[in-house]
Amino acid sequence: MPVVSVQDSERFYLRVLLLRKAGVISFNDLKTIDGTLCETFQEASKVLGLLDGDQHWHDTLLEAARMQMPSYLRIFFAIICGFGEVENIPDLWNQHKQSLSEDFVHRYSEETGPFYALAELNELLKS
Repeated sequence: MPVVSVQDSERFYLRVLLLRKAGVISFNDLKTIDGTLCETFQEASKVLGLLDGDQHWHDTLLEAARMQMPSYLRIFFAIICGFGEVENIPDLWNQHKQSLSEDFVHRYSEETGPFYALAELNELLKS
């Protein structure tokens, strides 16, 4: 299943539900939780508890890291931080620092590469 940007929120949460809710046969079935039809896929994801904590962001970044270059991951990370509801951004950074700064580590060093990645993320978040 293709990666979907968090900026395209309904499609993003549709994907979250499709990956975790088995046996559905329609869009309304995806949005129906305990007999109640939710208005949006995001609402259904929240009701199911799929958005509790930051695990869905960790899963999304891990999946994207398998297919995307570090420069794209940094843009994606900035989008997640700017538009997503992240509870613990430092933890998200620490757990994905290696994939987010891999190109800078190769260009500079293991020690300074993450600082370059953070500097670029800072610029991305400003814009």
